[in-house]
Amino acid sequence: MRDKLSSPVRLITSISRKLKRGADENLIREKITVEQVMVMRMIHENGGSVGQKDIEKAFEVRRSTVTSAMQTLEKKGFIVRSPHPDDSRAKIVTLTASGIEKNRKLINFIEERDEKLLVGLTSEEKDTLTSLLLKISENID
Repeated sequence: MRDKLSSPVRLITSISRKLKRGADENLIREKITVEQVMVMRMIHENGGSVGQKDIEKAFEVRRSTVTSAMQTLEKKGFIVRSPHPDDSRAKIVTLTASGIEKNRKLINFIEERDEKLLVGLTSEEKDTLTSLLLKISENID
């Protein structure tokens, strides 16, 4: 019988904790939170500017978490929020020059971490892992 500690769910949980701990240590040095990184990355991936409501919809966290992250990013000078040209109630969120630079640095950290995680896996193994994790994710939804 397989050791209970090596069950797939426990392994996923353990990996998640280790990733969070490692990310937190690096992000503390950068004085930024995971949520703030997620917001900046989404803005970057959408051409440097995105609607605030789009950010809120994209994350599987409370709306208040995203709002708090954006307020802090704005105070730090990494983003600016401006009125949407077609909807006065909506906001457009844009990375500033310092936000672009901070985001670049953080993306490098994330990419290096991701490479280290998958060292030793073949392309086929990576594809299989991705497929299995997607199935597990769908089971949660």
